Amino acid sequence: MTSRQIVPFVASVLIAASSAAAAPAKTPPPSPPPPAAAPAAPAAPAAPPGDPSKAEGHFKNIQVLNGIAWEDLVPAMQFISSSLGVDCDFCHVERAPEKDDKKEKQTARKMITMMRAINHDNFNGREVTCATCHHGASHPASFPEVAKATDVPAAHALGFLRHFINHQACQTVTPPAWRRAWCIS
Repeated sequence: MTSRQIVPFVASVLIAASSAAAAPAKTPPPSPPPPAAAPAAPAAPAAPPGDPSKAEGHFKNIQVLNGIAWEDLVPAMQFISSSLGVDCDFCHVERAPEKDDKKEKQTARKMITMMRAINHDNFNGREVTCATCHHGASHPASFPEVAKATDVPAAHALGFLRHFINHQACQTVTPPAWRRAWCIS
């Protein structure tokens, strides 16, 4: 898959999971208690595992990405890993991914929940993902970097802008005052 295909894919996986998680669980009505004189029944069989076609029925300890197809879990985790520029062992205990021993795993769960809430409540269908803020770094920058006038690309862009404005706006006999400040004599 290309990066243009992965972002919508992962976003759709996360949206499907959030809608599945938001759907109210249907529980059967409680059964009446057995009669008091009845002999003891054999032990009830263990609760059936979750839906085997879903991630929580196929993997252990799925708490936030539940409701998605089990085949989609690994690509979703790979997208998260790539978005943060980390390997699996950043969040998971090596050879025991179901364990919750790492703080980063708890943080990742909170961040996924936060991202789902942002996407649900804002942006009219546009999606934010891990990559929106992390840009390949394990910890997102608190403030974006601002280009300095001494940076070559920024200085080149500023020179181009002044040239364009000088050519377009300063060719009039008397340009407006706000344009005169940009004009190069």
